[in-house]
Amino acid sequence: MPPDDKSVAWTDGISRLTVEALDAAERGHWDKVQACYHERATWLGHNYVSSNLAQALLAMDARVTAVAQAARAAIEQELAQTQTAHRQWKTLSATLGDTGSVGHQLDRLT
Repeated sequence: MPPDDKSVAWTDGISRLTVEALDAAERGHWDKVQACYHERATWLGHNYVSSNLAQALLAMDARVTAVAQAARAAIEQELAQTQTAHRQWKTLSATLGDTGSVGHQLDRLT
């Protein structure tokens, strides 16, 4: 039996939201990712999901998760590099006897 127009539109809408979330994740637009998943959760809470659609959504969700994990790793690496640079500046400042504003400004950044 072919699906009715309402179920096709619903399936397309759920898929569209998930694709939009993936696209937003790849662009680093995490607020858009959250909005897409929030809307999708509302739709999913009121409707039946076929196993084929569920598998497709889970596959796209895994891609969104991978993008998020890669972004997190990049941020952690940047933070570590920033902390290292800050420690080096503090050491250099102490070595040079800087009692002025550079040391105080660095302390405010951490």
